[in-house]
Amino acid sequence: MGRTFGRILTEAMATAGISNKELASRFHVDRSTVSRWRHDRNLPDRALVEQIDTALDIGGHLVRAWQVQTTGSLIADWRKSEPELDRAARVIEMLSPNYVPGLLQCPVYIEHVLRECVYPGGDDDIRREVGRKSRRYPTLRATSDPLVVAVFPVVGLLGVPVPVRVAQVNHLVKAIDCGRLIVHLLPENTMATTVAPLTVYHLTDGGTAAIGDGVSGMLDYSTPGKLPFMVERMKRALGWALPPDQSRTLMEGMIH
Repeated sequence: MGRTFGRILTEAMATAGISNKELASRFHVDRSTVSRWRHDRNLPDRALVEQIDTALDIGGHLVRAWQVQTTGSLIADWRKSEPELDRAARVIEMLSPNYVPGLLQCPVYIEHVLRECVYPGGDDDIRREVGRKSRRYPTLRATSDPLVVAVFPVVGLLGVPVPVRVAQVNHLVKAIDCGRLIVHLLPENTMATTVAPLTVYHLTDGGTAAIGDGVSGMLDYSTPGKLPFMVERMKRALGWALPPDQSRTLMEGMIH
């Protein structure tokens, strides 16, 4: 583990020139309580941690240390869903080993993937799922509008029927032209560094989170032991992928 809650608090108090007595008075607690916080013998509740973090201008570091020590994860429980993480992100990096990342799939592509994967439902169920999935990116653009960086193999486009490919390439190019999407294609015979979709969120509060797409649902990779490895996987994939300009040229060549 990195710096603990108590150590971060102690350093911030020293920087601000605030004593135990002064901090206790400001937040209406006993001096002994502040002492226990500083020695990691006790922790305040999250709401109070956020107030202290803001008051001492710690930039979210105190909140993240509290989160790790109380839950073992850098993601708050209320954020453990894609919509919440989407809204909290300033940059979203997506790595997919097979398909175009789900966030960026057009309706025709979504339907193709669902049918290829033998989605457990009838035509009406598939239509509802297509509608739900295809609304995610437009909703994101209309709200927090983070920068999205997508890394996926060229086979994710070449391996689908031509009509699906044309619709998906046009969908991606249109999004790229809006200025908030960067696409990096992985050439054929290049490893994707992951066997399941991986998303790394760079959050507006300065934190970083990583999730995977598992058979049973979302996988939380945001523990201190896992997060650095997931971030490194993303960096390596970006290093092996084609630059954005080459990726766009390759995509456009697939439909002309």
